[in-house]
Amino acid sequence: MMKKTVGVVLATFNGESFLDEQLTSIFNQTLLPDTVVIVDDCSTDGTVKIAQEDRKSTRLNSSHITTSY
Repeated sequence: MMKKTVGVVLATFNGESFLDEQLTSIFNQTLLPDTVVIVDDCSTDGTVKIAQEDRKSTRLNSSHITTSY
């Protein structure tokens, strides 16, 4: 039997005040994601920094952060 996997793609733009709550919600689900992809659209606030800090934590052990240019 094949193992079920879950991936999450999260699009952000100046989402500094929402990102932690969004990630907490994602990781409070019954079936945890195997991969989280955060795509940022040139935020001018601290969104990318928060994502990078979360990436260093065990919470985002398999993640990708992409920033548009």
